[in-house]
Amino acid sequence: MPMTLTALRRALQDMDAPELRGVIETLFQASTANKNLLTALLDNDTSGLRAKAEAEIARAFHLGKHTPTLKTSGARAAIAAYAKVASPLEVLTLQLQFVQAGMDCWNGFGGPDSLLDSLSSMWESALKRAGELPSDTLPWAQLEAVNSLLTDFGIGGLEALDEELDEDGGGS
Repeated sequence: MPMTLTALRRALQDMDAPELRGVIETLFQASTANKNLLTALLDNDTSGLRAKAEAEIARAFHLGKHTPTLKTSGARAAIAAYAKVASPLEVLTLQLQFVQAGMDCWNGFGGPDSLLDSLSSMWESALKRAGELPSDTLPWAQLEAVNSLLTDFGIGGLEALDEELDEDGGGS
């Protein structure tokens, strides 16, 4: 059974610097995901994780010269990894990029209903994240552009965010 966060903190508290360094090096070598996360945290540079997410979005939705795969799991995982180290606003813009690219692909190539479900799910996540941010920091032009693309499919939802922000005084 995995260790709890409390147990981890206790164990780390009792370690000296060389032991702690060894644990971090082992984690770094354990997986590419760990390597990318530690690099972003220690170098304070999220550009590698963002580039990976953008490449996965391009692969899924034909943002280049190849046929779209329409497989969104890689892009979704890359966005989730990026969300661990990036600001909420940066994650929101990436989520909107995902939905916009997906809708552009859908309009150009069509696709299975599962693609619309995936886009709708990401859009809902983006709207939730947007609702947690101050309204004056939101990328309104990008939100409105994506909402416009989705409205034709009965998805939309930006109006509810507008109402929520009006009631809350502009997010958190």
